[in-house]
Amino acid sequence: MKKLIAFALVMFPAVALAHPGHHHVDWLDGFLHPLTGLDHLLALLATGFWLAQSDTRYKPGFIAGFCAILAVAVVAGMGTQLTFEAGIIATLVVLGSLLAAAVRGPLLVRAGVVAATAAIHGFVHGTELPGGSVVPFIAGLIVCSGLVVTASALAGALVNKIASGVVARVAGVALVLTGLAMGL
Repeated sequence: MKKLIAFALVMFPAVALAHPGHHHVDWLDGFLHPLTGLDHLLALLATGFWLAQSDTRYKPGFIAGFCAILAVAVVAGMGTQLTFEAGIIATLVVLGSLLAAAVRGPLLVRAGVVAATAAIHGFVHGTELPGGSVVPFIAGLIVCSGLVVTASALAGALVNKIASGVVARVAGVALVLTGLAMGL
């Protein structure tokens, strides 16, 4: 399975659904932006669902860290010509695999996965931004991203109690397949 995933990521990295073309850079556009790209929305939902499988006392810290790293990565990506669309697909495949296998892992591994997801998605968002004052856009993007991750963590916890993790596992498989299909 590892070789298949590696092959797919190497051979089909070009077309994650990052959505360039920001004509406005106000707060509302930033807030709505994570909801308008399937790849980014799925990554936010998957992050929350995966956090729902972990120890509850760390979720607020993970979500706050996710938002902080996302903000730094957006700024780091601004003005660069380097895109990392294969990273978008990789986050979907990795998060989907972790969900499907119900892998919780040690605290450091969970922190690394959440940080990498935030950094990759933030960087790609940053490369899509035009020059000029984009602070309101970034603020809206961070607020919406944090809300989506929080809502999906809460929903994931509720769903896990009701269906004992089956829904998260099925969602994980669907996410892996979706990520790989986006790379085709």
